[in-house]
Amino acid sequence: MEAIENERRLKVGDEMNESMEAIILAGGLGTRLASRLDQVPKSMAPIGPRPFLEIFLDQLIVAGCDRVILSVGHLRDVIVQRFGSRYQDVDIDNAMEESPRR
Repeated sequence: MEAIENERRLKVGDEMNESMEAIILAGGLGTRLASRLDQVPKSMAPIGPRPFLEIFLDQLIVAGCDRVILSVGHLRDVIVQRFGSRYQDVDIDNAMEESPRR
């Protein structure tokens, strides 16, 4: 799905704020899905031909998001290799979690 360019703006006082940011928690172990996913983090689980995270990012873009922070941990290389620091016209920052908390 190609993201639709949108000029949604939130009015703050007399100024227009054109920026929307999102943080996505994508660092879980995915223990309940482990038997169905082979070396793929749960946020990259396939939904049809595309990973869930890609579908989610597309929806954020349609909503007007222009920056995403991905909190990544387990199997983070899969996510970082797929999206890098930019997806479509959206900046992506990867916040790396070294070890999962229980």
